[in-house]
Amino acid sequence: MAEEFGNGAGAVPGAWPGLASIQDPRRAGSGHVCGGTLISPAWVLTAARCFLHTRNVSTWRVVLGASDLSDPGPEAQVRQVRWLRKHRELDVALLELERPVECSDFVQLGCVAEAGARPGGLAPCYIGGWGSMAGTAQAGREVLQEAQVRLLQPELCNSGGETVASQQVCAEHSRGGSRTCQGDSGGPLVCRDPRSDQFWIAGVTSWGRGCVFTPAWRFSEWILRQLEAPGSGGGPGEEPAAPVSPVSPVSPVSPVLLQFFAVMRELLRFLRDPTG
Repeated sequence: MAEEFGNGAGAVPGAWPGLASIQDPRRAGSGHVCGGTLISPAWVLTAARCFLHTRNVSTWRVVLGASDLSDPGPEAQVRQVRWLRKHRELDVALLELERPVECSDFVQLGCVAEAGARPGGLAPCYIGGWGSMAGTAQAGREVLQEAQVRLLQPELCNSGGETVASQQVCAEHSRGGSRTCQGDSGGPLVCRDPRSDQFWIAGVTSWGRGCVFTPAWRFSEWILRQLEAPGSGGGPGEEPAAPVSPVSPVSPVSPVLLQFFAVMRELLRFLRDPTG
């Protein structure tokens, strides 16, 4: 799913602390397949299309805090995938990590724009990810790239035989010229709110030479439902959670065993101090 960034530039290490590399260790190099965004210490937001032909996501890993995937460095944190939950209708998915990450200067949470925040009211916007470096001075390496993009009407991004749906948004490189601004599928569209200067995740990269995104206002409430009840069945617009590496349940302790432990504690207390 990784695609070339067009006129992107190398990002400064730590500039994208919420960005995640979702990796299949069976692939060459780092195994990078898609981008993602850390939205809570144990959950990563990405695109559902990244897992269309995946049978066992429990073998996959998520890398955070890295800039160069060929040399992640000591700041990077690696986690296995525990759960995969995909939206029924939109190109959006959530990965639960096998254990939470620790926030640092290089690993931080991204903020998903609220349901009422449309991308058109946020600017400027940026994308980031590990697109192909073929034909560049960085060839053979997987270095984080970034680019500023300009939002367009959906009909201006139709390409490759696939039509942009009305519920999607698209963009082109802000420098104009080539429409190519491709980043990694699953990576974030990050936009700044001019009123507060706060950066928001305004969408998830989906597909296309025009950079097509699933806007956050379409799925922000869905995310809240998943984080509140990650193990429950699917509701409207949801695909039921699929445990990819379930943790074995702990068997309840029987009342007889509890009584036995209580007697043993009293016996040990008596042996240590027979006088009471």
